[in-house]
Amino acid sequence: MTVVNKPQTPLPPFFYKSEDVIYTNGNGSIQYGATLTIPFGEGPFPAVVLITGSGQQNRDEEFAGHKPFAVIADHLTTNGIAVLRIDDRGVGQTTGDVMSSTTLDFADDIGMGLDYLKSLFIDGMVQSFSSPWFQYFLKYEPQQYLEKLACKVLAVNGSRDIQILSKPNLTGIEAALRKSRSKDYEIKEYEGLNHLLQKCKMCTVQEYGGLQETISMDVLNDVAAWLKKAL
Repeated sequence: MTVVNKPQTPLPPFFYKSEDVIYTNGNGSIQYGATLTIPFGEGPFPAVVLITGSGQQNRDEEFAGHKPFAVIADHLTTNGIAVLRIDDRGVGQTTGDVMSSTTLDFADDIGMGLDYLKSLFIDGMVQSFSSPWFQYFLKYEPQQYLEKLACKVLAVNGSRDIQILSKPNLTGIEAALRKSRSKDYEIKEYEGLNHLLQKCKMCTVQEYGGLQETISMDVLNDVAAWLKKAL
């Protein structure tokens, strides 16, 4: 098996503070393991929490040899934005029962991450298809929640994404946001990028690990610029 170099994966020494942290939910029943990266300097700094997609992921969202969240955190923090990336429930240093959890529970986990950031005074495939999460996921309709948003939104997709088809996905998001109170939003499709926002050739799932690029620099630069303007 050929091992493909991943040159974007950040390695120390870092030009920012990187700290592995542990915190718990309100009643102490779940422990969260995470990495917090903070720019050097006095601050205060804008901050974001990175949220993984479906399936259990570690804090780096590690897949096929890539570490997308480590790459994103490195780029954003280098650009003056603090980042918290968290092990999903039941992965790494995060505890909790995954099989009985739903998307609402995972949303609560992200809420705990936001609360943790606030406490620091920083400004700011599931194993069984019969699991509660999967049943909830099948019935989940994101449109009604998007229509309730009142925050700034950046939605991106790769044109060669075969897991979430770009045009219907972005069209649906834009239609919902038009009905929301979020008047400052940007919808962008990146030509030639796959589901992981990599420049691809075959653009199949099997190709992910064979690509050197973890995430397109065009996307990283655009996200950093958008956050600087929005936060």
